[in-house]
Amino acid sequence: MVREVLALDRDGVAPDTLGLRLAEAKDLLVAVQDTMVAHQVSTAVAAQIACPRCGRARRHKDQHTIVVRSLFGTLRLPSPRWWHCPCTAAPTRTGTEGRRELFFLPPYSPALNPDEWVNKNVKHDRVAKAVPLTRDELKAVAVEALEDYAKSSLKKYRPIAARNEDKKVFNGLL
Repeated sequence: MVREVLALDRDGVAPDTLGLRLAEAKDLLVAVQDTMVAHQVSTAVAAQIACPRCGRARRHKDQHTIVVRSLFGTLRLPSPRWWHCPCTAAPTRTGTEGRRELFFLPPYSPALNPDEWVNKNVKHDRVAKAVPLTRDELKAVAVEALEDYAKSSLKKYRPIAARNEDKKVFNGLL
């Protein structure tokens, strides 16, 4: 690939016209970077068009832009998405067997958050009613409340734990 990136016209040789000025060097570097990146991206995108298994051209689904920050500035590059080739089975989403699931809760939702239920059970229902006077009494009441809560939740969720492949999910410890 050949592209003219900079044209310099100098009248004679003098100390102030010898070599590149800083602004000219920056312009040259930006032009070389743009040319090189454009060539690399077009080559990479062209290589992705063909199916890796059969070589048939895949259809273009859509495209979004990704941002790459380099020493020479921020680059906005095309990132195309391709349809699956008929020779390849499209990946399907499988169930959650053997995997953990993440549930994102609203910012403040005490009714949905299990931690809030533990806090309520230990702090409000047990510790506050016991009125411990020393640290040791407080610790003993809190530990007993946590153990009782763990036992009750273990009984409650035992059928779920029996069906789960990972038997260590509910081991009675909080």
